[in-house]
Amino acid sequence: MMTATDLQNHLTRLGLSQTEAAQLLGVAPRTVRRWFEGEEEEVPGPAEQALRAWLRLQERNLIWRPDTLSLREDDQQQIAAHREYAIELSEALARVDARGGPRFPWHVDREHGCAILGPMEVRFYKLANGGFSLASYTHKNTVPDLQRDRELIEDAAFYIAKEMKKEAAIPVTLVYMEGPNFAGPNGQFGAMRHEEFPSNEAAISRACDLIELPRVHSMAIREGTASSGGEFLWNDAELRRECARRPKPLIRRRRVVPA
Repeated sequence: MMTATDLQNHLTRLGLSQTEAAQLLGVAPRTVRRWFEGEEEEVPGPAEQALRAWLRLQERNLIWRPDTLSLREDDQQQIAAHREYAIELSEALARVDARGGPRFPWHVDREHGCAILGPMEVRFYKLANGGFSLASYTHKNTVPDLQRDRELIEDAAFYIAKEMKKEAAIPVTLVYMEGPNFAGPNGQFGAMRHEEFPSNEAAISRACDLIELPRVHSMAIREGTASSGGEFLWNDAELRRECARRPKPLIRRRRVVPA
């Protein structure tokens, strides 16, 4: 049961005004105002379900808001679809957590929109809001059976969600070692540096600049701030491959004309 106090706490943590919450929940602003002011004993089940799902996804640094176009045009059909999918994804990830985590590691290819585990393949597509939606799955060794393979598909969603964070505009920290990449006389490898950025893209750009420096090594990007100790999203090898894939910036040299 979600009370008025619970609602106020959820909206604050989600950064939503009453008007924004009304639009995302598909209700009139006065309805949210009545919930907020305690004129009704509790928030109805569907609204509570959506609010709790959004908060769980936000705590995982996963995107839950609809895309800007849907919000600007107040496309309630698309907003409702985002709402239902957020609830489904949140509940699927919660079930994976309740099982103690995924049973097997899936390989996720963001570029081609697929996750692979042996003979199984789960395809997904990227949403306009920066999130993702599962599209289909195949099983090369047998006839697909959603009921039989449900837990494995949920595991795939877990790894897809984790991989999609690499494209999300979420606060991250670039971690790297500066100094020799071998132990010195005192047994140290150099100094560990932490640099905070507002998004993956900003941190990757910085990493690609640092990668050219011989005294920088063992780079990684993890979600959250330097003090939060979030999950690692990019390791050194992944960052080096990403930087190698990107075009090198042009260096403009000033032409010197002899006098």
